[in-house]
Amino acid sequence: MAVIHKKNNKIFKGVLISLIVLAIVPMVIIFTLWFKGLGVGIGGTTETWSHFGSFFGGVLGPILSFFSFTAIIYTVYLQSDSNKVQALANKQAAEDRLTSES
Repeated sequence: MAVIHKKNNKIFKGVLISLIVLAIVPMVIIFTLWFKGLGVGIGGTTETWSHFGSFFGGVLGPILSFFSFTAIIYTVYLQSDSNKVQALANKQAAEDRLTSES
């Protein structure tokens, strides 16, 4: 049982790190594109910053939502796996109690 838990823990950490990296990379790309090519840079009017906010939210909102949804699905998977392990432990404990009472 402990081997399964350690394996899932390593997989979970790998998936979590991957999601964090995949969430940060588009943000860096968007900032770079805006400040180097598409936008006017750091200086600008409030209208330009408004356009940047719309651009940033419109591009990264769906990407980050997808990663959040993926993380929730993976969390449900881990919870299901944990419940299976706990059910087996409870069954073993009940069997041990019955044998100790006999």
